[in-house]
Amino acid sequence: MDESFDEDEKPTIEQTDIAFDDDEDEGDLDMSGVRQEAWIAKLPSFLFEKWADLNEDDLELAKVQVYSDPFGGPDQYKLILSDHERYEDIPKEYELDVIGQQMHSNYCFCEDRNINSVSLSSTVTGNFNIRPSVNADYSKKLRERTLLAAKPERTIRFLEENENRGAYVPPGQSTVVDKFSSLVPKKPKVTMEQKTTRIPKNELIDSLFGAFEKFAYWTFKGLKDYVKQPEVIIIVA
Repeated sequence: MDESFDEDEKPTIEQTDIAFDDDEDEGDLDMSGVRQEAWIAKLPSFLFEKWADLNEDDLELAKVQVYSDPFGGPDQYKLILSDHERYEDIPKEYELDVIGQQMHSNYCFCEDRNINSVSLSSTVTGNFNIRPSVNADYSKKLRERTLLAAKPERTIRFLEENENRGAYVPPGQSTVVDKFSSLVPKKPKVTMEQKTTRIPKNELIDSLFGAFEKFAYWTFKGLKDYVKQPEVIIIVA
C-alpha cells in the first residue's frame, strides 16, 4: 500500500520541561552600582598609615572642597582632614592633582566570599595624586618631624677649655713629655670672643628653616654667615 505525504502537514514537536540547576545563578555580577561614581587616589605613606588600621563604621575621614574657575579653567580640589586626635602629627590640608582628564572603562568591584557574590560597586571617574598643601601648618609639622628624626639616642657633651678632660698619661712617661715639650711650638690660645658659640640643634634647624622661608636659594657661605655656625655643624644638621 502506497503512503502519501502531505506537504502542508507540520511535524509535531514534543515539549519537555528542562531542569535548571539553581547553582548556575550563584556568582552572577551585580551591576546595581554602575551609576555610582568613585575616585581613585595615591596617598602619602603617612596618611595611608593613619587610615589603614581604622575599624570604626560611619567615620568621617575628610572632606573634599571643589573650587570652580569662573573663567572656565580646570576645577581645583582640596582634601581637608576631619578634626581627630589621630591627625595631630600630620598636615591637615592636601592638594588633589588630577592625573589624566578622562577615565575609560575603569570600575570598582566588591567580592563577598561568604555568599560567593561579586558586585560592581562604582564607576571610576577621577584619578588623583594627593600631596600636602605647603602652608604654615605644613612647615610646622615638617619642622617637628625633622627635629624628632634628628634627635640622637645618645648625646655628646663638649668640654670647655677650663674643664678637666681626664687625659691619661702612662706611668713613667710624664718626665719624657716634660723634657721635650719645649721643642714643640705651641699654638696661641683662641680667645672666647674668637670662638663661634654653638647653639642647640633645634635652634639651628629653626634658623635654617627661617633662612629658606626668607629666600629660596642660598650659597653655602651665605647660609653659614646667616646662622653664624661652623660648616661641619650645618652639614650634620
